[in-house]
Amino acid sequence: MQLMLRSSSALCASAGIDRILAPALLATGLALPMPAIASEISELPELLQEKVDQALQACSDVENGQFALEWGAVTRVDLDGDLRPDWVLNEAFFACSSAVSLYCGTGGCMSHFLVGGQLGSLLNQGWEMADIGRHRVILAEADGSQCGDVGPSPCVTASVWDAEVGVWRSTDAAWEKVATSEPDPDLVFVRGYRSPSDECQLVGESAFTIEFLDDASDLVACPTGSSAMETLMAETGTQIITQTNSFTFFSLAYR
Repeated sequence: MQLMLRSSSALCASAGIDRILAPALLATGLALPMPAIASEISELPELLQEKVDQALQACSDVENGQFALEWGAVTRVDLDGDLRPDWVLNEAFFACSSAVSLYCGTGGCMSHFLVGGQLGSLLNQGWEMADIGRHRVILAEADGSQCGDVGPSPCVTASVWDAEVGVWRSTDAAWEKVATSEPDPDLVFVRGYRSPSDECQLVGESAFTIEFLDDASDLVACPTGSSAMETLMAETGTQIITQTNSFTFFSLAYR
């Protein structure tokens, strides 16, 4: 096998290109989440090590299970735009020999984001980083219930780090409701659900509601977006089952 050597002019040209590309390659590397290598995992910050220790103990408590960090459990990525790698701990890649689903549920898995000594945790079904303007943004897929709907519905959250006060900031998008010409179906309103004046009303049987009625629950309809709807969801934790042009429907166990 021959060893191919480049000429001095080629080496100089290559060195110049490397100097030009190095900052861009560094920034790209920091922008993309990269699984930590073994030497980095051994230097896991204390706040994240506490999470690992808790997970290890939880696994041990289930029939003396064996705990493991799978590839991707620890990630290094620039979370706040300072071009320095921060730490992320993803419970989606925790493994326990005696309990397969110990660390995740139907809503997803917890990820722990460590920035500037501050730890923030987010339930998600997968996340990635994006650059929006001058901000580094965590885009996370979430359970539909976090968007006020049922679990399988599409839902995404966006969070940005506020370095001045040391918190993650996020908000619900203020989408203007698009009017539709489709009329509401015929509905049979029985009475106010929580009081005679409640805008959320008990709904009786009709061609539209028959598939949502059962023997153990009340079917309740609230004007979509109303304060009555918001308080009902907050008080009961109920989920939306369907909507019409003007109303949002909930199924609530008999009181």
